Amino acid sequence: MKPIAMKCSEEQFKKIKPILEKNNLIIERITDFIDNEYLVNNFAGDLGVISNISNLAKNNNNRTCFEEWDEKIFLKYCGIIKNEEIKPTKRKRVVF
Repeated sequence: MKPIAMKCSEEQFKKIKPILEKNNLIIERITDFIDNEYLVNNFAGDLGVISNISNLAKNNNNRTCFEEWDEKIFLKYCGIIKNEEIKPTKRKRVVF
């Protein structure tokens, strides 16, 4: 797990929230994403505590900052590797 701050919307957060909870990360003090548009995984310096913060605090606590949302990168920095979706291949029907 590495400290991260990544620009995130409320919709994007809601999509990954169940994954974070399933992996026993602590979600604390989530506020509006208009003023606090950066999601972090080390709120108040505590690694594993997820919250959203303002632009002014994004560089605090040795965080790597990202200006665009990337779910896979955020989860990777949280120590979560999501399984890739396996797309079914089209099968040809064989008639005997």
